[in-house]
Amino acid sequence: QETSKGHQTRSLVATTKLPQPLSQPDIEQEPVSANEPSPTKPLVEQPRARANAQPVVLAITTPQMFAEANRLRRTGRLSDAIRQYAALQKQYPNSAEARVADIALGMLRLQSGWADAALGHFHRYLESSSSGDLAPEARAGEAQALAALGRTGAARRSYSTLLRRYPESAYASAARAKLQVEP
Repeated sequence: QETSKGHQTRSLVATTKLPQPLSQPDIEQEPVSANEPSPTKPLVEQPRARANAQPVVLAITTPQMFAEANRLRRTGRLSDAIRQYAALQKQYPNSAEARVADIALGMLRLQSGWADAALGHFHRYLESSSSGDLAPEARAGEAQALAALGRTGAARRSYSTLLRRYPESAYASAARAKLQVEP
């Protein structure tokens, strides 16, 4: 679904359990295959619920999912943040937030020692948003990941590209320093 601001949403069905006699068994409902997630159609989950449970629909927008992932990252819950960013990308791969999540995921993977996975995220961002607002950050991350993988020549080319395309970026001085220090 899209809100009036054009944000994509996902609906979750929660249940409110009403008091039941102890002898009544739980009824497990199977998910309906027609309820596959998409940016325009809500995901309806059918959790284990009592027969007379009342559904409560909660809408979660892509900006809210992204904000939650950022909050998890800032509070040091890095594994949870990675899962949230990945869930956002899986559910809404064409959203602006999914593209930006590649930068966050790349940095988190790089910090965690997964340079190869980080490189994939930076490349994906650069392929989809080569002149996007975060392209200098993606290029710097790409260079760092390449250096961590021991691909020094490729890292130098990435730093050079960063300087050529974004000479005034926040990453330019670090790129200049790397190019002067490294052989």
